[in-house]
Amino acid sequence: MKQTRIEKDVVVIGGGLAGFAAAVSAARHGAQTILIQDRPVLGGNASSEIRVTPHGAGLHHNYATETGLMAEAAAAERSRCHIEPMENAWTNSQWDLALYDICKRTPNLTLQMNTSLTDVILEDGTRGSTLDPEDSKVSQDAGYMERSAINPSRRISRIECSVANAETQITVVGKQYIDCTGDGLCAHLAGCSWRWGSEASDEFDEIHAPSRPDALTMGSSIQFYCHDAGKPVPYEAPPWAKKLNDPDFFYGGTGRIPYTPRGGFWWIEIGVPYNTIFDNEPIREELTEWTLGIWDWMKNKDEKMREKCANYVLDWVGQVPGKRESRRIMGKYFINENELKLDRAFEDEIAYGGWFIDLHTPGGLLAENAEPGAATGYDSHNIEAAKGHVGPYGIPLGILQSRDIDNLGMAGRDVSATKAALGSIRVMQTCGLLGQAIGTAAAVALREGRDLTDLSTGQVREVQDHLRRDGVFLPNVNREAEGDLVPDATLSASSEALLATTSVELEPSKQCDGRPFEQPSDLAQCIPVAGPRLDAIRLCLSSSREGPIEVPVVLRHVKSIWHYDQVDGEVLAEGTLTVEPGQAQWVRWDLGMELPETLHDGGYVRLELMMTAPGELWWERVSRPALACPAYYLLPCADPNKRGERYRRIFNEGMESYGFAVEPAMPVFRAENVRRSANRPYRDAGMWRSDPAEPLPQYLECRWSEPKTLRQIELQFGGDLSNELCRNAPLSRDREVVADYEILLETKDGWEVVDSVRANCQHHRFHQLAEPAETSAVRIRVTGTNGSESASISNLRIFSELGDYPDPWGM
Repeated sequence: MKQTRIEKDVVVIGGGLAGFAAAVSAARHGAQTILIQDRPVLGGNASSEIRVTPHGAGLHHNYATETGLMAEAAAAERSRCHIEPMENAWTNSQWDLALYDICKRTPNLTLQMNTSLTDVILEDGTRGSTLDPEDSKVSQDAGYMERSAINPSRRISRIECSVANAETQITVVGKQYIDCTGDGLCAHLAGCSWRWGSEASDEFDEIHAPSRPDALTMGSSIQFYCHDAGKPVPYEAPPWAKKLNDPDFFYGGTGRIPYTPRGGFWWIEIGVPYNTIFDNEPIREELTEWTLGIWDWMKNKDEKMREKCANYVLDWVGQVPGKRESRRIMGKYFINENELKLDRAFEDEIAYGGWFIDLHTPGGLLAENAEPGAATGYDSHNIEAAKGHVGPYGIPLGILQSRDIDNLGMAGRDVSATKAALGSIRVMQTCGLLGQAIGTAAAVALREGRDLTDLSTGQVREVQDHLRRDGVFLPNVNREAEGDLVPDATLSASSEALLATTSVELEPSKQCDGRPFEQPSDLAQCIPVAGPRLDAIRLCLSSSREGPIEVPVVLRHVKSIWHYDQVDGEVLAEGTLTVEPGQAQWVRWDLGMELPETLHDGGYVRLELMMTAPGELWWERVSRPALACPAYYLLPCADPNKRGERYRRIFNEGMESYGFAVEPAMPVFRAENVRRSANRPYRDAGMWRSDPAEPLPQYLECRWSEPKTLRQIELQFGGDLSNELCRNAPLSRDREVVADYEILLETKDGWEVVDSVRANCQHHRFHQLAEPAETSAVRIRVTGTNGSESASISNLRIFSELGDYPDPWGM
């Protein structure tokens, strides 16, 4: 057996999205890093071996899609991959290669693939494998399984790994370690405390926790993918496949509807009575039997699907179960469901989430239903939908810092959270943000001579600043970046777009796209405003009643597009509109009002339309949603004792806007917006956008009263952040992301181009000048987009010092 030894600053164990992001971010910020992955590809559950679509906040909240490394990977994959996305199972090697490409572009990063962690050695020489080899110290006295800390030393000295098919053992010595194994294996071997199962509802007063604690977990899944052969193809299941003959198993309110012949069903899931760690192989075997039985049902027996499946052939069946839940490692902070719902602002916020509280029924295919919300047919007005709706919410660094081992962090589904909170945090886009955060924290800790669990308040702020400069959005962190020269500059542009109406001026019957949204509940439209006055709002409404309908309306000032409480915000105006019979008619609400001074520089109002005629009144939706103008409908009250009714976005793949127009037109897309810290619209329109009527090129200018010395220019292009980026069309680029642009500096001889980019698809780009340059002004000249009529930039930062690493997409 070959023995080797590797020494690094940061050791990341596990190459799912959390581990990938942790390793890349640590290396980019100067730490010599190794990523140890036990599979031949990166991505974990998202990889081509398992093929689960990465989810995050963007499917449930407008402008909440994850940026940073998650957006880098998604943009690269979509621009190269020809596969049409679906629920699951569509992923191919282009996704694996997008992650691999980013790693290979990253200096200071070593990949160690096909390599499994076998032991952890603590600083006192204790081997983790000897601490509790029979799990005899695991207790279920609390109802859930847990283990208290059993580590005799508070530091990891080294780890041991085995390389598959290479007869090689590796000793890896690091200064900081990050457990991204999903199962928390490194932390477990190091003797850390952990939990497994559900806390009782009375422990943290969580609405999704059971009345009694238990040791049950969500199950694991495999996916299958089918290909259209273009002609009928028979299928005969092997004799060992499950025999499924009862339509009620699928269509009897169980949440297991096989709606597409392509496959990719998340509900092919098995957990209880199996242990998701120790019984991984029996789970794989049984899932395979179920998968072939389900395809046999769809192909040969299902009256609803048999004809649709006639030409489809089974192309791929996953053989690596994708896990949802096992150990949760106890950290310096233990987050619960209520903190997600109340959107607590943590001082050490380093990420955010926004997926719903998604707790699958233990047992999966062996249980009565797959998941409570799915069992209702995803009825958005069902109480389950209201109960589970959370976010966007901030996530603190403390849940990523081990409370028992000083030089150990974690990211992914093994973080320090109650099971109810994990129901939201566990999805992969969120896990990727957690990985980027803890990797950045490890690099900062090393630079400061500390452990990643012992960062000062100032060092946590440094982590936050690095994350935001790297394209990550933090909803409750809004300060200027240290050293940024833009706040002291005057900003201007060649032109600025105005918000006037949600679609071009056509006849009313053509103005809206004819997709009526029946009004089963109150509806709301967020509208960005800027300036002293709002004279009128027009609404595009349809009525099927023979006589007029009186409709109450409210205009409310809201802090952001994500403040969903029905009564949240100052009421600016109330009134009643009269809607006559007819389709797509513009109804005017005369306001003639002075806007609050807080809105003069930009902000949001929410226009609310009260339900008075269900089934007879519609607020028309426009064919292309208006940028920065999300629409909502009202959810029922999830808990009458605690919360009022809340708005949520129309559940679909992308944002919707209702038909509206404002008078006067609002200057919400000003050049001034790019100096603000956010990289998206949520508290205001959040970007500079050129006048779509003016041809390219268009430019944004940053000018100082006296010359400045420049070394680095950083740009963020907001893009369509109301849809999960991996769900964009194949071989596509975000139309709102700038494709072609130039960086120009003003010199005594005029404007000089110092850098240029062509065919960009990335949301975040930065430019390091080869030599310091003194200038009084910078221009970003946009010469091409990926389809948008306007040039747009969300954020601009300029520094006199170089950052930690060069632009990976400029290499």
